[in-house]
Amino acid sequence: MHRLISKEEAQVTRFVTLKNVETGTEDYCFDDSDMVDVGRKDFWFMEVGKKYDCKILLFGSVKPSRFGKRVFCQVIRDNIARGRAHHVEVKVGEDTYYVPRSDVEDYLKDGKFYYYYTRKDLVQVNNTIHGKYLD
Repeated sequence: MHRLISKEEAQVTRFVTLKNVETGTEDYCFDDSDMVDVGRKDFWFMEVGKKYDCKILLFGSVKPSRFGKRVFCQVIRDNIARGRAHHVEVKVGEDTYYVPRSDVEDYLKDGKFYYYYTRKDLVQVNNTIHGKYLD
């Protein structure tokens, strides 16, 4: 569970700061759900101070990047279907995140890998899935 700490509106997108209520980790996440699915403000129902079950995707690559932050990932589940997308659920420290399965398929056998992410994307809140993953 995450508590919405703040939201920043931009021209087309917004950014939300979420705090994991169990671990205390704060995540600054990109939310373009309104831009992608015009007419449906997917995650715009969120209110500052309230708790939500949020799924956060690390956007990046297993290839080193001078712009990315490197994290050590341990695989929890290797194929989570979210609409038409397939993600891998990973543990980073005490926190749970998701990465695109296509980015890490070659590393699933080992069950662990380093991942370089440049941003965190909000992909699901409660039972609402980001529109870009729906058929």
